[in-house]
Amino acid sequence: MSKTRQQSQIDYHAINEELISKICKQQADVIGRQIDEKLGKIERSVASIVNEVQSNSEHIKKLEKRMDMLEQYGKRNNLIIYGVQENENETSEDTEDKILTLFKNKLNISLVTSDIEKCYRIGRTHTDKGRPILVGFLSQKVKTNVYKNKRMLKKTGFSMKEDLTKSNVELMKKAASKYGLSNLWSQNGKIFALQNDNKIWVANQTFVLNE
Repeated sequence: MSKTRQQSQIDYHAINEELISKICKQQADVIGRQIDEKLGKIERSVASIVNEVQSNSEHIKKLEKRMDMLEQYGKRNNLIIYGVQENENETSEDTEDKILTLFKNKLNISLVTSDIEKCYRIGRTHTDKGRPILVGFLSQKVKTNVYKNKRMLKKTGFSMKEDLTKSNVELMKKAASKYGLSNLWSQNGKIFALQNDNKIWVANQTFVLNE
């Protein structure tokens, strides 16, 4: 083979390689742009979904808070009484009589059956102590009058609390780790704490539970 023909073949191969390289680069650029465009669309789609999820989550939280407020409002006339002895085969009438007697003897408050809308034991039966009693009063005025005298039950073996929603009970437990249980109380379904002789409304706070 002549040198001229050999040189021609070398130039041809070089041109082919350069052309193939250019074509590959162009194709790679096109594919790269297509991938970037698709990734951009995916990222925008994901961002839109994330925003929608966040928006829905906030909406759900607002609904849950609203539902909790409505539930607590439905419990506004209720009190839970602790420490009342439970007898075997105790009837609802017996339970109500015990409550009326307790209010009269310990709180100096005389109520009648018509002041009470409902009165029954709640929770699991214990062998060593009676179950708490949920008392629903016919009016908030009567309930408030009873509840404001709860301090008179100190050192008597009896106690009373408001009927709180599950979320408010959890809030009370968490707040106890910061303020101490003895410095906490509820009033009309709201949790309050005493800190440095100041009354604080415990709401929308973040607590770290003690391990």
